[in-house]
Parts: sequence; C-alpha cells; structure tokens
Amino acid sequence: MSAVAVRTALAVIGLLACLAAGGCDRGAGATPAPAARSTSVEPAAAAGGACNLLDFTSVRALLGEQATFEVAASGSHLETYTCVLQRHAASLPDLTLAVTPVASDPTKFTRSAPAGSVALPGLGKAAYGIVRPAAAGVGPVVEVGWLSANGRLLVLRYRMPPGTKKADSDAMATRLPELAKVVDLVGATGT
Repeated sequence: MSAVAVRTALAVIGLLACLAAGGCDRGAGATPAPAARSTSVEPAAAAGGACNLLDFTSVRALLGEQATFEVAASGSHLETYTCVLQRHAASLPDLTLAVTPVASDPTKFTRSAPAGSVALPGLGKAAYGIVRPAAAGVGPVVEVGWLSANGRLLVLRYRMPPGTKKADSDAMATRLPELAKVVDLVGATGT
C-alpha cells in the first residue's frame, strides 16, 4: 500500500471528523463534496457512500448504549468513501468509516500501521487497533484499520466525548474490532 493512499484515507477521515465537529477552516476556494444526510427515520444506508456498510441498530448492538446514533452523513474524495454517524443533539461521540481501494499486501500494511498500535488477528488480511489519548475538545479515540480480502483499506474510528473514563475507552477498544468484522463481512458480500 502506498503511503499516499494511507495519508489520503486518513486525511479524509480527519476532514470528516472536523466537519462533524463544526470546527474546520476549509480555506479559501475549497469546495468539498456535498454530504448526503439521513435522519433517524431512515437507515444509515440512506446517506449512501460508506454508510451502506453501517446501520444504526448493529452499531448500537455491538458498541453499546453510548453508540446510539441518529444521523448519518456520507462523503467522498477521489476514491475514498466515508460515513459519519452522530446524534442529533451532540457532535460527540461519533463514528467514522473510511473505505479506499488499495493495491497492497499485509506486510506493507503492517509496516504502515500507526506507531503504538497492536495487531488484530481475525480481521481482513491484516489489521491494527489503537486507542489515542484525549485531546482538546475530544475524549479518547479508538481506531481500527484493516486491509480487506477484496483490496480495500478500511478505517473505523470512534471518538468519545471529553471526560470519558479509561475503562470506557478500554471497553470500546474490545468492541470496535467486532463491528469492524461485521463491516468487513457486509463489504465482502457487496451489500
């Protein structure tokens, strides 16, 4: 996998997270792709894009009550498709999924995993998990990235609200890979 593909996917995830939080400065002349939105009366897949791989009920069942989302927004940049799930009344927590086609092998993918991440066996050709510490305005961030069997880089990121306890981020670090396995399966079947 090229470093450019990884950086592009991570940049899109960061941009969507920033847009979801409402704090981005897009710069003069920037024209991002319009985001499709759905509300709680529609499934997440109604937003299109990478949201086709997520649904509110499965996310809540696998991640717990704290992952009750009601709004989905999708976007794309080049060949990367994204989805952000949020609540109506709060920007955090949120769940972001980015999907990018890549030509890579597990060895290259593993070498490009973020520093401090751990290997996650049983997910795609190769996978990593990492819990990033809280930062200004956001609690811990749990991330799972994997190289799928059908040639895609997928990154699933759950951002927690400020003040989230370590026990809660540790619990999410065990749950998020389970959601990633479901997303990988749905993506492999083409639905």
